Formats: sequence, C-alpha cells, structure tokens
Amino acid sequence: MKNSHLMVLLLVGLGTLPAYRLATDQLLPVGETALPADSTRNRVNMAVMTDVPIRNVAELSRFLASAQTNKRALLSGVYDVGPSGLQRTGAWNNVLVTAQKGATILTSGTTALLFQGNKPVNRVKLDNLTFRSTSTGSGYPILFSNELVSFHGWEIARCTFVGTGSGHYNAFGIVQYSTVSHSGGTSTDLYVHDCSFLNSPRMGVEILSQGYDKPRLSNLTITRNRFENLTTNDSEPHRMATSLSGLITNIYHAQNQSINAKDIAYEFVNVKNVLAEDNAASAKLETAVGYSITDDGRNSTERITVKGGNFVMTSRPFQVYDAKDIHFIGGTYLGHRGVDVNCQNSSFAGLTITVHSTTVESSWQFGGNSSGNTLANSVISSFGAVKAGYHPAFESVVLRSGTSNNRLIGVTTRLGRKADGIHYTDGSIQNQGAATNLIQKSTVQLE
Repeated sequence: MKNSHLMVLLLVGLGTLPAYRLATDQLLPVGETALPADSTRNRVNMAVMTDVPIRNVAELSRFLASAQTNKRALLSGVYDVGPSGLQRTGAWNNVLVTAQKGATILTSGTTALLFQGNKPVNRVKLDNLTFRSTSTGSGYPILFSNELVSFHGWEIARCTFVGTGSGHYNAFGIVQYSTVSHSGGTSTDLYVHDCSFLNSPRMGVEILSQGYDKPRLSNLTITRNRFENLTTNDSEPHRMATSLSGLITNIYHAQNQSINAKDIAYEFVNVKNVLAEDNAASAKLETAVGYSITDDGRNSTERITVKGGNFVMTSRPFQVYDAKDIHFIGGTYLGHRGVDVNCQNSSFAGLTITVHSTTVESSWQFGGNSSGNTLANSVISSFGAVKAGYHPAFESVVLRSGTSNNRLIGVTTRLGRKADGIHYTDGSIQNQGAATNLIQKSTVQLE
C-alpha cells in the first residue's frame, strides 16, 4: 500500500471513514467517476447494421463460419446443435447476435458455442440468448473462447446460461493463454452484464490468462449478473460464481449476486487494478468462502479494492493470502469460519464481521507474514453463535507470531458466550507478533 493510502486511513482517526474508490494510482472518494475498467470501449454500432434472419442450425453455422461486418443476426426459437456444438471462426467486425423474444442454443454436449481461430473478433455482442447444456459429463464451457482468439470488444448482455448442476464444466469461460499449447492471443474490452447463470456444474464464469509473460487480457467489466445453484454437486470441488486467474488487469466487478456457490463465491488470483463493489453472496448448500484473493507464487496480486456488499457464507467471509495493496472498505459479512488474512500493506476499514463458527477459532486472524496492514473502525463479533447452533470465537482478533508493523485502530471486538455462559478469553485483541504491531482505542464487548 502506498503511503498516501495509509495516511487516508490514519488521518480520519476514530471518526466515520469515508468510502474510497480505486483509480489507477490512488484512492478517490466515492462519487468520482474513476473506475479501473471502461465498459463503453469497442461496443457495437447498431445504426450501420444489416439484419440477417437465422432460421435454422445450418444457417447459424454458416453465419458463424463466415466473415461478417456490420451484421445483426436475428434468432428465434430453439437451435439444437447436438453434442458437438457450433464454432465461430469467421472474421467479425461490428456484429450483433440477438433475439427479440429470446432464443435458445441447445447442446447435449458441454459446449454450445466455441469462439476459436485467429481471425479478428472486433466489436461483437451476444444479446438475449439462452445457452443450455443437458450434459452431466465433463468438457469445455457452454460458451467458450480459447487461446487462439484475440478479441477487442466483446459484450455478453441479458443472456442465460443453464446447466444440469451435475458434471464438470463451466457456463462461460475464456482461456487467453493455454498452459498446454504455451500460446495465446491478447484481448481487451470484455463486458458481461445482466446475465443469469443457473445450475452451472462448475464455475459460472472462469477467465484464465496464465501466460505470465505479459498481461494478455485487460479492461473487463462484470456487472449485475446472477449466479444460482439449486442443488449440490458433490463430485465437483470448485463451483464458484466468478474466478479470474492470471495476469489480467483493470477489472470492474460490481453488483453481482452469488447464491449457493461452492468453495468460493468470487476469486481473484494474480490479477491487478480491480474494483469489486456492492457484490452479494449467500450459501447454504455447500461450503463456500465469500471473497478469496490469493497469489500462486507470481507476486502479482495487487491493487484490489473491495467495497460494500452483503455476504452470508458457510465458510470464511473472506480470505486474503500472499497479496499486497488490498483494501476492503465497508460491507456486512456473516461467516462460519473466521476471516483469515496473510498480506502486506493492505487496509480493512468500516467492516461489520460476524462469525458463528463451525470450529473454535478466532473471528479474525492476521497470519505470520502480515505486515504494514491497517484494520480500522470495524466491528468483529461472535455474539449469538451458540443460539444459532455454532461456536463463539476463542479470540476475537489475533496477530500471530511473525506479524509486524500492523495497526488496529478503533476496532470493536464482541466476544460471544459459550453454552456454559462463560467466554474462552477476555475478548481483547491479542498480539502474538512484534511490538511494532500497534493497537489503539479498541473496545471489548462481552455477550
């Protein structure tokens, strides 16, 4: 975290913290327009388009395989594309594929539509379509773009993705760089909004760019989408709403809703320049963390701000591991494991955290490599845990051995009672790390 970020948090003292929004090099007060991604770039221009009615699968297949410029493909009804699906391989520039009253592309395999090949994909929009798979097996996503594709302006709007809830495949996926072929294109300007992802066997949205030679994917906006699973999928361990992994830059992830994710609702790995705001998640069916921000040894997960939102999770409200310059500002979180952070030069402010735990542990833990972090003006509580059928915290907040130069300012710890009416500890913040960890003006409340 830059010194200016830290000063913002310290100068406000114990008053109400203002909300801040991530820009490319600073935190700006909310209300200003700076965002890390611009959803208006490289959008289609419908005014110059010619309509192309698509009446059957054969016509759709030809349209996808042919060069198209300034075209609006009009779909209606159901297009049963069989187990192999269809492929977009033609050079496209300013193309809209839409349906006035909705249309369904149906596959008995896992992939209904594959974007592939090295021909241009510029200013493309898919609108008001349903992509449905009846597969219970394994395979590529229902809508998939592989490493051969370089797109510049791809909008997916008001679409519905429907899986069976069984098997191992994503609803929507991009592999911008393949670790198998050791190759990949470079893409920009993705906009996924107002879509529904229902009963995805695996991820709703998984976007990978794991080349690590350079950022190959940038300027992503993912907003106002709904991810919902109605049943469990016991054989699939990773059933997230969104997972973004690799050298991906400039991401705006906002106002999305995750219902019954498994493992993690929203995952960020190795990405940078991110604002995630006003997202929500709840889970009942399977164990899931809210936000997971991690780094897999690349030392590239940084400059991520998470703002607001409401989370009711079956595991940790959030976790942050081996990342830096991470900022959580506001938001209400309920979880059944404690918050776990092991990060550097990051800040956590204005949070309301309640942990009714499945195991006896701390409600909030700074792990051994945590340094230069600030936790300010937040409430960390395990009140009501026993009544809800869970465990209260052993320690409310703890800084583990090895932590240093962290500041905890104006934190209220609320320690719940055990079933026998007493408490595990006195509820105060515990510093097991260096003397450079500073605890100032904290308040302890005992249930």
